Amino acid sequence: MSEILQGLYIGDQRDAYDDDFLKTNKITHILTIEMTPITKDHACNYAYKFVYARDMDDQDLLGYFQECFDFIEEGLGIGGVLVHCFAGSSRSATIVLGYIMHKQGLSLREAVGLIKKHRKIRPNDGFISQLQLFELMDRKIDTQHEQYKQYRLENLALKMQRGSHGDTMDGCSLGDDPLLSGSANSKCFYKCRKCRRPLFKGSALLTHYEGKGQIAFLNWKTPQTINDTSFDDTDTSKVDTSNSDDTLSSAISKLDTSDVDMSVSQPDEKNNANIKNVIKDTSKIDTRVGDTCTATTPMPCTRSLFIEPIKWMENEISEIEGKIMCPKCSAKLGSFKWMGERCPCGTWVTPAFHINAGKVDRAVPRPKPVAR
Repeated sequence: MSEILQGLYIGDQRDAYDDDFLKTNKITHILTIEMTPITKDHACNYAYKFVYARDMDDQDLLGYFQECFDFIEEGLGIGGVLVHCFAGSSRSATIVLGYIMHKQGLSLREAVGLIKKHRKIRPNDGFISQLQLFELMDRKIDTQHEQYKQYRLENLALKMQRGSHGDTMDGCSLGDDPLLSGSANSKCFYKCRKCRRPLFKGSALLTHYEGKGQIAFLNWKTPQTINDTSFDDTDTSKVDTSNSDDTLSSAISKLDTSDVDMSVSQPDEKNNANIKNVIKDTSKIDTRVGDTCTATTPMPCTRSLFIEPIKWMENEISEIEGKIMCPKCSAKLGSFKWMGERCPCGTWVTPAFHINAGKVDRAVPRPKPVAR
């Protein structure tokens, strides 16, 4: 067991049962990030919270950050808090890293530097990616952040593909229905060309970038938005990732991280469009204009409309793929594929809720008249 901040400890499963140590250090709260909780007989002696989580790249922890932070804050206001998983190096470390970043306004690199003074940690690739996204959102959960929306959708797509979505198809995973929430609050919205029913807000559109084939896997993990992710003072801009799907941990392996064990397995090539942190050097992306090949930053695609699933689709998208129909007139608007599909520009979008631009019209709410 290691004290990271005053009263905040990271430990393993055995530490959670060490009553003598817990009482000596005035620990009143235990947070378990594991596949099984501690026994009820033991948990009843403490304020206890359990979060089910596997130590896997595609496990979502980011979605639990805020409730874990609230629990830690409550505990530190009373006594001490133990955050533990099985080994005390990956899942629990990820939660504490996020808490330190959030509470003290630190970057991911700074938070790792703080923890490594007290304990070796080894969060997996997926957890590192989630912490990068957390930093990108200014160390708070922003449900309207485009990259966070994409992250949530990719998690949901994985569960749909496995048939394990269970109760995840809920309102928090779906975009607002402008007919119910009011389209006047948005800068623009789209409506059915046939019946004029408002369908989705402009904020539901998901940006993707023009590309060619496999190099076009650009989403919330692109290096354009994730900067300065090294864990020491080495200049990672010199690490060439143009010819392989190097993850952050691959780059770290080339740096001096003797004080922190961040070794992780390489990503599964089959699922590189999903939750794993596929980081590419976009300065070397091949964007062709006619017969000329230039290495430039890719441009946002304007050929197709891909959106997040909307609440009125909830009862229609439980299959792996299907049609998107207008909820009022039943006109076909497009199609969805949880496995993803390729845009004509070359980018593979996962999941793909593809709207035919010829079936909808863009509208701008009329400004309210000024009272005189």
